[in-house]
Amino acid sequence: MELSPPWTLDDGNPKRSKLVHHLLQHMRTTGDQVDLDDLHHFVAFAAPLAARTHSQLFQELWALWRAGGKRGGYFVEFGAATGISLSNTYFLETGMGWKGILAEPHPVQVEQVRNARLCHVSDRCVYSRSDETLTFRMVAKGDLSRIADINPGDGQEEINRAEYEETTVRTISLNDLLTTYDAPREIDYMSVDTEGSELEIL
Repeated sequence: MELSPPWTLDDGNPKRSKLVHHLLQHMRTTGDQVDLDDLHHFVAFAAPLAARTHSQLFQELWALWRAGGKRGGYFVEFGAATGISLSNTYFLETGMGWKGILAEPHPVQVEQVRNARLCHVSDRCVYSRSDETLTFRMVAKGDLSRIADINPGDGQEEINRAEYEETTVRTISLNDLLTTYDAPREIDYMSVDTEGSELEIL
């Protein structure tokens, strides 16, 4: 997949405008600096594919760009939600022939993942240790469900997590997850979105 020539901010392309908006919003929120040459090349690469991704901030297109437009790569995504909505790997699998592993402990959403995707799917909660039982809080907006003992401090507790149901989930460590599904030694892209337990996992 070849990169398009550099573009200008006033070229009137709505897909590129959306990409730039998200990137600038991220920079404002995090204080991160972005190399303008990289920004130009990434947006030129991603704009033609923008309508095919479900990623909230085009994460999988960034991963694909960093991988040089690779076909047949390998991903691991946990916090997979429904497998389509807000997925950071859906296009990689369906459009670029990547294989991989998805993990989603939410009992309703994991069935949606299994119906939507062809890759390996685990219903375990990826955690620092395997075979533990944790309390898991399920909320109406399923992708915001979380481990009960870990508050991500993201401002969602009083808005989208005020009402919840609890269930128990079994854990699996990242190493055990990779071993279970015979993952290759080299993982091209890993997406971790577990509502506050990311550092505990890694």
